[in-house]
Amino acid sequence: MSELDLELGEDNGSSGVGKRLQNDQQVYVVALLSLFLWIPVGTMMAIFSLIRANEELDDYRANPIVYLHESYLKIKKGRNLAIAALILQLISIPAFIVFVILAS
Repeated sequence: MSELDLELGEDNGSSGVGKRLQNDQQVYVVALLSLFLWIPVGTMMAIFSLIRANEELDDYRANPIVYLHESYLKIKKGRNLAIAALILQLISIPAFIVFVILAS
């Protein structure tokens, strides 16, 4: 890293210098909650988290030097949780339909 980078406080994010992605905590928490809330609330929360995570990842990819790497990792974890929540909810829909048919 050059002296100019040190003076400006710019880094690749490994030493804690930089800024966080705008919604890293929000994406992670909403995706985590969507695992425990089911259709339709959990589905909407998971879709929201997935969309916001993709937008934040685009921002990071456009200029990774400005943002903290740990913030990027939190967005990636939130995106993975949102995908997992959507998959679980897609699996639960047929299971719920079968349960309703068998119960009646």
